[in-house]
Amino acid sequence: SASSLTIFAGLDSIGRNPRIFSRKAILKLAVSVIATTEVAEKLGIHPARVARIMGSAGIHEKVRGGWPRELTERFIGRVHQLQDAQFLCKREL
Repeated sequence: SASSLTIFAGLDSIGRNPRIFSRKAILKLAVSVIATTEVAEKLGIHPARVARIMGSAGIHEKVRGGWPRELTERFIGRVHQLQDAQFLCKREL
């Protein structure tokens, strides 16, 4: 997607149109960064809300449009745990 290109901003590339990145650099980035759109999908929210929510949780972009994968995955897991707990509490009422 067009927003994905901002994640590659810090990577060395050759060419202009198309830009070509090394496979090693892409894989290294993929292991360490999760895209805003993926975070939004996992949280079930609009991508425009991700930065505010992540910032409130003290998580900051590692690269433009990308968040530190390990920390973000833990945060998403906690959000899902809280959502599950809320659901169970509502069911018991």
